[in-house]
Amino acid sequence: MVLLKAIFDLLRSVRIGEALGLVLALAFVWGPQEVVAQTVTINLSTGVVGQTGTTLIPIEGYDDDWQITIDPVIDPKHVYPTAPPARAAVVVPTSYSAHIKWSSTLANSRWISGRGDSYMNLLPTPGPTVFTYEACFNLPPQFTSPVLTMQMRADDIVRQVLLNSTSLYLETNPKSLASATKAGSFAGPPLAITYKGAGFQVGKNCVDVGVNDEQQMITGLNVVATVTYQGPCPKSGTIVDLDYRTGTTNGVKNALTAVDPKWTLIAEPSAPPGPAYSTGAVAGAWIANPPVANWIERIKNANPPADLPGVYKYQALMPSYNPGLYSSVTLTMKYAADNSANVLLNNVLVPGGACAGPVCYNAWQPVPPQAFPASGSPLEVDVTNINGPTGLIVDATLAMVCK
Repeated sequence: MVLLKAIFDLLRSVRIGEALGLVLALAFVWGPQEVVAQTVTINLSTGVVGQTGTTLIPIEGYDDDWQITIDPVIDPKHVYPTAPPARAAVVVPTSYSAHIKWSSTLANSRWISGRGDSYMNLLPTPGPTVFTYEACFNLPPQFTSPVLTMQMRADDIVRQVLLNSTSLYLETNPKSLASATKAGSFAGPPLAITYKGAGFQVGKNCVDVGVNDEQQMITGLNVVATVTYQGPCPKSGTIVDLDYRTGTTNGVKNALTAVDPKWTLIAEPSAPPGPAYSTGAVAGAWIANPPVANWIERIKNANPPADLPGVYKYQALMPSYNPGLYSSVTLTMKYAADNSANVLLNNVLVPGGACAGPVCYNAWQPVPPQAFPASGSPLEVDVTNINGPTGLIVDATLAMVCK
């Protein structure tokens, strides 16, 4: 109350314009503040349950994230639940086998292996023999500032580390041996990697660790790793809209005849699949291009020409996402097409997504909102042309509501 009275007295003592400026300044100070983006951490350490906690997997259990994708030995003892790629087993160096001479386990992790010392007398000689371990994770649309941090040891040594197709580390000496000074070997200090480059991508990402086995007895890997990024959810209830309108790039309309960056033709009557191009509307027939989208067609032409009859299949690949970040993800769309069309998600017809034609081009065809799967899905519109020009226009967004 004292503060409010002081403000009131101050306003009475200044001119109207000065008072207005003061009010605006106070509104700026007390109004909505900038919200810092949400920092998300993914745990990729070996021997840990899931990617969000620190609970360790029981000994001789299977790692639920790390698998062995390359194993040069056929599995004669059927220890794997399936043939490679298969989940790696969690082991303890001090009790699992007398042949294992690994260093102590890195904090909050465990060693993993395929079959421990069961590889003895089975590995091809001479060495080295290469094993590959892999863990995958998802990044949501509009992620920023990703960082991968890793520390690792392997038996015998870490040979290579990849993020997707980007090389993060490569051992230059193919005959390098484990030692107390060799970083990344089972007897040496952990190999440390911090990566902040452009190798991350929306949706599925995979880290692959190649391991050289020189002694032809045992393979193993111990990793402590995290991926952090700034998520698109600064606070609960924030809605992240992804643009899937035809003929646009990052929400901005393309010039006519420009290639569509999101939509492609995956099938057409007389030509191999290829790009889709922004085009104008057939005057007096098609709905006009609105401010938010363009018609698209298979021919690079600002004026839609006549095309062959048949089915033209347009597709946009829509991303997977982390369901832990969003309370709901909904696809909303409407479209027009010449002559008839069907809308599909994951190759299944969307209820209410069909227009029987032959005149589906002179008004928007609404599609009921669709809950969108976390695994992602291709959004497809199959357009059937009877004669004359054919094309498609879509006004679609993916609304992602933050938890």
